[in-house]
Amino acid sequence: MIYENDFVCCFLDKFPINKGHVLVVPKKHYQEFSDVDSQSLSEVILTAQKVSILLKKLLITDG
Repeated sequence: MIYENDFVCCFLDKFPINKGHVLVVPKKHYQEFSDVDSQSLSEVILTAQKVSILLKKLLITDG
């Protein structure tokens, strides 16, 4: 686990495609993607953006 808040958790992929491959998932379970509430969707995408910015600096990626 590399980051967690009330809505999401972020962790490194067990079988990464690339170095730094992180999964950002909502804590609340949903049967279907269309059922995910707007707060969880917002938290997932905003957290993914923050994590990507940090990983880019840490791993010196090119995009």
